[in-house]
Amino acid sequence: TFTAISSEQALVNSLLFSKGKKSNTDLLLIAREGGDIRSNRVGRIGYSGHCSATIFCFAQENIIPKMIEASDVSGLFERFLIIAEPDRVGQRNHLQAVQPDKEMLELYERKCAFFQKVLDDGFNKDKLITLEISRSDWLNIHHIENEFEVQLSAGEKYSHPIMRRFIRKTRLHVMSLACNLFLLDGEAPDKSCYVPSEYVLSAIYMMRQLIEGLYTYCLGSGIISNDDQIKFVFDLLVKHKDGLTMHEIKKKCDGVRPFKDLPSPRRTIQDVVYYLANNKVLLTTGDNSFVKNPIV
Repeated sequence: TFTAISSEQALVNSLLFSKGKKSNTDLLLIAREGGDIRSNRVGRIGYSGHCSATIFCFAQENIIPKMIEASDVSGLFERFLIIAEPDRVGQRNHLQAVQPDKEMLELYERKCAFFQKVLDDGFNKDKLITLEISRSDWLNIHHIENEFEVQLSAGEKYSHPIMRRFIRKTRLHVMSLACNLFLLDGEAPDKSCYVPSEYVLSAIYMMRQLIEGLYTYCLGSGIISNDDQIKFVFDLLVKHKDGLTMHEIKKKCDGVRPFKDLPSPRRTIQDVVYYLANNKVLLTTGDNSFVKNPIV
């Protein structure tokens, strides 16, 4: 069992960026769920058993795109809860002292004492209790999954691979959030029980905000953008002055960036072509080919 907490992005660099060497991705994926791990090393003592980990990193938000890139399609990035706070630069008053909330600090100290006891006692899987979610609350979770499912289709709001991968972990995050909210709000139960509905509903609300927050951040920072796709198709038609049919455009664009990693690249290519045509950047000819508008 280990906990890694840092206010510097060097923590994430150490965990995710391997520079050609073996990375820690497999270990972190297993540790996120407290799974089994086997490690056999030549000349060194191996390990066989359960692994559990918690990672917190409070750093500049530019670590988010680096995490996305390093995680790739491993599934690691989407297991983190990502929060980017609003930038207050230009709004701060340096003559006004910030008064700490003593009641909040005392509450925080009590919660830290609870977790300290857990860490001091060690991770003993045999002594763990089970926190369950009721059938009615599972129905609430399925409702939010259905709500976002329709927005994962090609061309829809959350169709980008980054958003698809994160939203697919909705169930995992809601369960984790609900259990933690329950444990933090009162005394830890001494036997297995159901997580009260109020915490599950709060977790669902938080997950909805996290999804929209990640989307807004990725959109604002250019991580999610169709600018490259539009430029690629436009440049293609500049090169082929006599025009190309939709089939020819799809054939030339499919399998190359920025389309190859998309879930439905040909559908996206078609959407980009029609977008350019609707805005008179491309014109259609008598043989259903597309050509660049000569005045653009």
